[in-house]
Amino acid sequence: MQREDMDRLIEEHLEAEKAGDPLGSVAMYTPDVIHDVVGSPTGPLHGPEAARGFYEMLTATSPPRRWTSVTPGTATTAAP
Repeated sequence: MQREDMDRLIEEHLEAEKAGDPLGSVAMYTPDVIHDVVGSPTGPLHGPEAARGFYEMLTATSPPRRWTSVTPGTATTAAP
């Protein structure tokens, strides 16, 4: 995979996450993905469906974030 392809996938993921779209947040994941969020009480999740559950929980419990910029590798948010 070329760097540009990876950057595009990361951007798609961040845009879906920003929009509160759990299905879109995992659309680029492969069937064998291991989704490991540091500090998550669930520990590593295996597969897109399990990861989607994380994003469903995230959107149900967190207010939408207003991103001021979305760049692969970095993201900043505006104050609420």
